[in-house]
Amino acid sequence: EAIIGNLNEDGYLRATLEEIRDLGNFPMKEIENTLCLIQEFDPVGVAARDLKECLSIQLKVLGITDKAIFEIVENHLRKLQSKHYKELASELGCSMKRLQQYVDIIKGVDMDAFSFLVDPIGSLHPANVFVSGQLLQAFSILKNQAASKRIGDLSSPA
Repeated sequence: EAIIGNLNEDGYLRATLEEIRDLGNFPMKEIENTLCLIQEFDPVGVAARDLKECLSIQLKVLGITDKAIFEIVENHLRKLQSKHYKELASELGCSMKRLQQYVDIIKGVDMDAFSFLVDPIGSLHPANVFVSGQLLQAFSILKNQAASKRIGDLSSPA
């Protein structure tokens, strides 16, 4: 609950691990392990601390192992966003064709994976998700059935 309760409207963790530890005097290792579990829940990457971490988590869950793609995510997102492809291919030592494959994979991950948690004016709805259990003990997240219609309405075109 300390982690889920500290997600912002975009699904990113807004508190530091130290702040979460202080909320309940949880052991740091337990917080780290629980965070890793939550980040693999659906939507994958929820509770990431930034875009780089979110993308990396999603790529790992997809089974991507190519180190170059993680290099792009970790160190070259600005070049990717600015479409400096030739410079990026040169720095990575790969062909433009291979770089395009990396770009396609990165574009294929869901950067809007958390949109189901947000209403049209951008307010996080913690009531849409229930968290039960102690940290690392029978942890489960259940969709709030009462909110299901509202969640469905948010994803359909207006």
